Amino acid sequence: MASSFLAVPAVRKATRDDLPALAAVLARAFLDDPVTVWAFRGERTRLRWAERLFRTRLAGLIEQDEIYTTGDLSGAALWALPDRWRPRPGEVLRYASLARGAGRNLFQVIR
Repeated sequence: MASSFLAVPAVRKATRDDLPALAAVLARAFLDDPVTVWAFRGERTRLRWAERLFRTRLAGLIEQDEIYTTGDLSGAALWALPDRWRPRPGEVLRYASLARGAGRNLFQVIR
């Protein structure tokens, strides 16, 4: 019986330059996720708003140095450090740009 192995992509820490591409990848990955659908109800604009949400969240997490990606930027894994998962007061202002897309759901989205 022949065995076959899938090539394991190299994983590395993400940089600020990677964030736009990773936001797009994550937005596409979560486009039909129930939380994304609930947060951004407009089907035609959901991808744009989800990408903006991920761009904002990634920008807030990059300083914690716990965002990982592949060499071709086809995937991402991100963590927030313990007790640092909530956006800081200054970061919350960045989420204001999502108000048109999330509407009254905005406060639940950024929690």
